[in-house]
Amino acid sequence: MRLVSVGESTIDLYSRHGRSFVGGISLNFAVHARRNGLDSVALISRVGSDVEADRVLNELSKQGVLTEFVAPVNGATATCVINVNDEGERSYPEGGYHRNILDKFELTPCELQFIGDQDVLVTMIDRSSPFRFVPLLLSSQFDNFRVADFGDWQDYCSNWSEITVYARFLDLLFISGNEQTIDYLAPFTEKYDGVIVVTLGAEGSAAVHRSLVSRQRAIPLPRIVDTTGCGDAFQAAFLVSYLTDRDVPMALLKGAECASEVASYLGSFRQE
Repeated sequence: MRLVSVGESTIDLYSRHGRSFVGGISLNFAVHARRNGLDSVALISRVGSDVEADRVLNELSKQGVLTEFVAPVNGATATCVINVNDEGERSYPEGGYHRNILDKFELTPCELQFIGDQDVLVTMIDRSSPFRFVPLLLSSQFDNFRVADFGDWQDYCSNWSEITVYARFLDLLFISGNEQTIDYLAPFTEKYDGVIVVTLGAEGSAAVHRSLVSRQRAIPLPRIVDTTGCGDAFQAAFLVSYLTDRDVPMALLKGAECASEVASYLGSFRQE
């Protein structure tokens, strides 16, 4: 099974701890997909022309993620400031995300051909700063298994229909939400062949398929260190499990277990 994750890679700056880690939604997904057993995982993203670019590429190589299309661009690698409180909950201060070279991120013909050759395509839909290539990735020219992370349900509170418009082109859709999210999306799944997975934070997760809702509680931890990247880890573990046997409850459990493990340390995945 060959998977390609298309989107962001960043350096996560933990201001309170005076530390930094390689991260970013798409990069985290690729790393956890590889860690959960996929043989071939590639990331398509951009890094800058700074020392942080080497750090990103070196970390990806350590994790076994293919980096042929993590291309350097003249400028600074994207950075994201993250605050983690004593309870392990992370927050993002206003103005702390600097996309830098990601603002210039366009897919090349070679990358588009590579994407079309993969079995699974994963991308992210950031409503506040969408990548211009997202509509292209959802076009009919690709017939692989397509997955997207929609981020936070609250970002769509004024236009929920935008989610269902995109969903028609996807086999698997992830979104962070609440019970209202499930209530809104469940009727849509009556005629939708894909699966919609709603992560509910401390309340666990739910998957909706053909109006049937499957639920999974969060795995308890003695101490939560950092919730950064738990959603990315959950999604990757869910996807790998679901691709194996299409067992939704089992995939929810695998996702919960992976998310719980990530919450036990700083950073979105273990790094030296």
